[in-house]
Amino acid sequence: MATWQAKCWLGQQNGYQTLEVQASSFAGAEQQLRRIYGAEQVMNLRQVDSTGSRGQGLISSASSDASASRDAMEAAAGLVAQVIALSARGLWKAGKFAVRQYKENQAKQP
Repeated sequence: MATWQAKCWLGQQNGYQTLEVQASSFAGAEQQLRRIYGAEQVMNLRQVDSTGSRGQGLISSASSDASASRDAMEAAAGLVAQVIALSARGLWKAGKFAVRQYKENQAKQP
């Protein structure tokens, strides 16, 4: 289990807050931030050590280099998942709009 930190948008009333959660993966940390704190936006999600400093600071060994690469890949995967979700939502809305336009055009025809 690792400590993860992110800047989160918690809505108009609470604004941006820097939050920390305990999770074993990037995706798990993001899920907790959204579920527990109600984060609408999660930015700069990163793994930190117990003192709150950045976990990917100075890389001095091959194992920490591999860990940083894995974390970067997890972060990229999370972003890709968000883009796919937004794209799917956009396509669904576009399809719904097209159906509505079609029905309106059919209703106008004699």
